[in-house]
This record gives sequence, C-alpha cells and structure tokens, in this order.
Amino acid sequence: MLKKIIHTLIVLAFLSGMFLSSPASPAHAATLTVNTLTDENDGSCLDGDCSLRDAIASAVDNDTITFSVTGTITLTAALTVDKNLTITGPGSGQLTLDGNNQFQIFLLSEEFPTNTINISGMTMTKGYANPLTVCGGGAIRSWAFLTMNDVVITNNHAPSSVGACEYPRGGGILFFDNEGSLTLTNSTVSNNSTAYGGGGIYFSSYNGNISLNNVTIDNNQTTEADGGGVEINNALSTVTITNSTFSNNDASGGSGTEGGGLKISAPNTTPTVTIQNSLFSSNTALQDGGGIYIFKLPVTITNSTIADNSASGDGGGLYNYDGTITINSSTIKGNIVSGGGNSEGGGIFNFGNTGTGSITIVNSTLTGNRSTNGKGGAIFNHASGNTTNDIATVNIINSTIVGNSAKNNFGGGGIVASRAAGNEVSTITLSNSILYGNTLTTGTGGENCLIINSVTIVTNNHNLLQNLVNDCTPGVNDVTSALAASAVVNALASNGGTTQTMSLPGGSPAIDAGDNDICTNAPVNNTSQNGVTRPFGDYCDIGAYELGDTTAPTVTSSVRASTNPTNAASVDFTVTFSEPVTGVT
Repeated sequence: MLKKIIHTLIVLAFLSGMFLSSPASPAHAATLTVNTLTDENDGSCLDGDCSLRDAIASAVDNDTITFSVTGTITLTAALTVDKNLTITGPGSGQLTLDGNNQFQIFLLSEEFPTNTINISGMTMTKGYANPLTVCGGGAIRSWAFLTMNDVVITNNHAPSSVGACEYPRGGGILFFDNEGSLTLTNSTVSNNSTAYGGGGIYFSSYNGNISLNNVTIDNNQTTEADGGGVEINNALSTVTITNSTFSNNDASGGSGTEGGGLKISAPNTTPTVTIQNSLFSSNTALQDGGGIYIFKLPVTITNSTIADNSASGDGGGLYNYDGTITINSSTIKGNIVSGGGNSEGGGIFNFGNTGTGSITIVNSTLTGNRSTNGKGGAIFNHASGNTTNDIATVNIINSTIVGNSAKNNFGGGGIVASRAAGNEVSTITLSNSILYGNTLTTGTGGENCLIINSVTIVTNNHNLLQNLVNDCTPGVNDVTSALAASAVVNALASNGGTTQTMSLPGGSPAIDAGDNDICTNAPVNNTSQNGVTRPFGDYCDIGAYELGDTTAPTVTSSVRASTNPTNAASVDFTVTFSEPVTGVT
C-alpha cells in the first residue's frame, strides 16, 4: 500500500511539473459588438449596453469590434485607440461618427511597437481639431499602421490659432510625427479644411508608406498653405496612388501655396511615387502646380489624366522641381496658368535648380492647355542657378502636342526651353512626336517652339512639325506640313486605351511616318496610348496614337446549318468573317 501511495505521488509530481513548464495557450482574439448609438463611457460591455467607446476600452490587442446598430453616434470626446484593433462598421452609408464640431473622431496614439489598426464601414464627420488643445487632424490623428476601407471622411476641420497651433495640418487625416502608414481603399475624403497643409490628408512618416486605391479626394481646402487635397512630406519607401480622383481641391488661400490637388516632397526620405489610372481635375493653387506639385522625387504617372487645373504662378497641370518624372499613356488637357507675364507652363512647368528637373513624356497627349499671360502653353522647361549642375530636361517620345496656346508677343504656344542666362543647361528633345497647331492669342512667331537664352530644342527624330516662319526648326528626318491641324489629328476623344487621344484622320502626314526603332525600343516598347501595338503595318505612326485596322470585315462564307428543305419559322447559317468580329446577332 505504501508503494502505491509513493508511486501515485511521483506521478502527480511529474504531471504537475509538465503543466508548470508548458507555455500558456495564447488567448483567442475576441469580438465585441456595439449595440447602442449612445456614447457611453462606463468602460464595460458586460452591463447590457456596449458603446463604441466602451468596446475600445474593453478590447485587448487584436480584438475586433462590430456593430449591431446603424445610425449616428455623436461623440462626447475623441476616441483614443492605443492597441492593435479592428473596427468593422456596417457600411459608410449606415454608420456615422459625428464629432459635433467639437472633437476629433479618432486619436490613434503613439505606441511602441507601432499599433496596427483597421477601420472600415463608416462615415466620420464634423470632426474638429481645437487649435487650443491639439494641432491638426480634424477627423483622425494617427501614429499607427492604419488601414481603412469603405470610409467617408467629410466636413472635418483643423483651424489655426495664434500662439497655440499656428500651423495645423490634415483637415481630414493627419500623420505628422513621422510614424505609421496609411492604406486607404474604396473611400472618399471630401469637404475637409485646414490652414497649413493637406486639406484632406497630410502624411509624413519615416517608418511607413501611403497607398490610396479607388479613393476620391474632393473639394478639400488649405486656407494658408500647400496641398489643397493631399500633402505628402516623407514616406519610408513608397507612395502609391491608383484608380483615384483628385478634384476641386483648393490651395489658393495664402501666398506661395503649391499643389492644388496633390503636393509631394520628401526632404528626409526618397520614396518611389507611382500614380496609375487616376484623374486630377479642376484643382487650384494660388502659386504653382494647380493639379500636382512634385519636389525632388522620382515619380511615374501612367494611364492618368491631368485636366482643367489652374495656378496663378507656374504649372497649371503639373509643376516639377528637380524631380525625375515619367509620364506614360496619359492626357494633360485644359490646364491654365493665369498670373502675370512670368506665369508659365499651362500644362507642365519643369524646373532645374541646384539639381536636375527631368521629365520623360511617352505615348501621351497635351492639348488645350493655356498660359494666358505668359509663355509655354503646353510645356515650359527652365533651368536656373547659374551653374552647369542646374539642369532642366524634357524628353518627348511618340507624343502629341496640339492645340495649346500662350499670350501674344511672348511666343511658345506649344513648348519653351529657357534658362536664366547663366551656365545652366536646358534641353527639350522631340522624337516621333507631333508638335502642331499650337497658337498665340494674337500675332505670329514661335507658335509651337520658343528658345530663350541660347538653349536647345532637339528635333530631327522623325517628328511632325508645322511649316511656319520663326517657329520649330525641323531636321532632315522630320516631316513638315502646312495642312490645317484638323487634317493632322482629330479632336480629343475616347479611341481605345484608358485615356483620351487625338486619332489620325485619313491622309494625315503622321501615318506610317515614324521611326520603328524608336517605337520598338524602351520606353515606347511597341505600345501606343490607344492600346494598339506598334507598328501596325510597315511603319509606326508619329504621335501618341497608332492607327490600327481600318478595313471593315467581310463575309468569306455563309453555309446553311439547318435542315433543307424545312417549314421551320427560322433557319440557321454558319457565317465566317475575314477577321474576328463582335456585336453580330
């Protein structure tokens, strides 16, 4: 009996040791359900009522909060989130968080390591960053890795106050202390305002990136400074904007404001910026870059449209300061600069100063851009700084520049290459491109090309140029024409591809007149703006548009497939066409 007792004690001791030495099982993430629209603050979801504020307080890392209610939650203070958390609303049209024009909506606090927070399915409105207590971020101030989907950020404000918060940023969303990431999809940021930067969004982070996908940035405003829609100032490695719209944003409230739709700079990081399938439309800047302002960064713009933006300074559509920009399969149309005689570059202003401002334009169309009181209806390329290291270059390949305009007596309705009369380098190179039908408001001379202070516009690369006196100088490999512009290109329209193009009418001198080596090699790579593979036929076309098959298909055979003879109400035939067809019933 004693042996049995001793044996039992040994076994119990062994098992007890196993339990003590085994790691504890990880706790499973919980789901808390908000069941009231009242902004309760008792810190508990165990009393029958679970407010959003209580759910956030009760949650632990990696929990999820959902909602069984719809409607509006009017906040009594900002909602502070200091943990990894997912908040899943029922939909942006079904749930609204209302700051009552007194409070921020969310404060995603600074933690180490940085929290990961997911928010979806809600509208945030009437958030207010009181400048006496906080500085910026009308709806959200974040230090987190924040992902949001199906959210509407609207009518939030971050004003300034002398002596307290003179330079607030982020009327809607603010990342300002160089931490966190923002991934925003299927969302709208509209009608937000701030004083100093980023009417809709201000983003600055050393350890995170920003991505906007299928996002509408509309009607946001800065009253004193830059980035009417969005200002990005530092990101770790990438800035990605895809399938998004920047429209009606305004950075015209203070002196020297830049980037009506978007301003991108990175004084302490060098992210790669990618803009794809996006629209920048009807944005305004008091100074430079009505649509987009870029400062010393590599940026690729693809399959996008920059249209109807305006600036009182330079660069109605796009302003580039020492950046390296590639524009591919995009349309820049209807942009305007309307300041005094030094207001230049209705479509694009490229500036090299203390470095190189470089733009490569491929398979793209510039039309309807205007410099109403200055030069460079489509493009103004300028180097300043008085050294050979101050370089401005624009390389235009298989692109169409037609129907832009500048003021009389200035010249450069199309393109201008300029320097500040020192040792700077300013060059525009044209290859396989159409530069034609650009105008001055009155007078003649320099309608398409203007050179200022002995710089260079390089032609002789199979371009189509207008035969005008005192204008572009063609080379032996260029094509010149005195035809009306309407005989060279058709009006801007949707002709295939993702952006509008100017197609070629029959008999256009641009047809089959391009150089195949230019079309085949990078950066054209056998592509066109309208989606036709180059060359179609023996030679590629000059300009952004490639004329494809214009011969209508024919019927090569028609064979009866039904029984013959028959009394049936219908008879079937097998029809063979000379090429694949669609829309045949």
